[in-house]
Amino acid sequence: MRLKAFFLLSLSIMFLILLNFERILSRLATMAEKAVEMLYELAMNAESESVRLTALRDVLDRAGFKPTDKLEQKNEHSEKIEFSFCDPAAADA
Repeated sequence: MRLKAFFLLSLSIMFLILLNFERILSRLATMAEKAVEMLYELAMNAESESVRLTALRDVLDRAGFKPTDKLEQKNEHSEKIEFSFCDPAAADA
């Protein structure tokens, strides 16, 4: 009987968490819409050129147009690497 009560209590708690989660997601979606509107407003109408530039970069980043990060690659081999090529037709013979 205790196990059944524990199970029912666990289900009730999970249901309450799920209800709150849906409400939180809904609220975040509303906030995100307003944030995008404000970001657009800044990008188009801010007095400061640096604010407009930053807002435009943020919009592009979030739209998937973020510039690629540079990777520096160093070759630390001191030995020579030799390549040789052969005729594929001669290899089949």
